Amino acid sequence: MRLIRLIGLGALFYFGWKFLESKRDEYMGLTESEAKAKLVGKLKDKVGEETAEQIAEQVIPKLRERGMLRPDPA
Repeated sequence: MRLIRLIGLGALFYFGWKFLESKRDEYMGLTESEAKAKLVGKLKDKVGEETAEQIAEQVIPKLRERGMLRPDPA
């Protein structure tokens, strides 16, 4: 019984990790403006456009710090 629980927990961890990797890959390599537009587009129906803009302005710098975004062309 313990082995089954351990296997289940391992599978849950594995699929959770793969899910997070796929979400990270969605934003990897986008420019800052593309990432912001994508994030606002996903959130605006749930929280409203103004709140989505505020959330995006907090998230985009974190993604930039992690090296996931390309700078916007000048």
